[in-house]
Amino acid sequence: MSVWHFQLLGEFRAVDPSGAVAKFRDRKCAELVAFLVLHPAGCDRERLGEALWPNEEPTLQRNRLRYALT
Repeated sequence: MSVWHFQLLGEFRAVDPSGAVAKFRDRKCAELVAFLVLHPAGCDRERLGEALWPNEEPTLQRNRLRYALT
């Protein structure tokens, strides 16, 4: 079984089973992974969009989330 390790306090880090630190495209992508680590049961796209971009229109939230997930 492969186990990832996540450091949530201080600077967020994700370490894969080989010990390599994951690189994220930008801070929001790292925040998305951290949010999903903290909510392992999952959540809908609307909740993710609101959590990561609270001051944006829902359409823009969905577009930004789609980009982050790619």
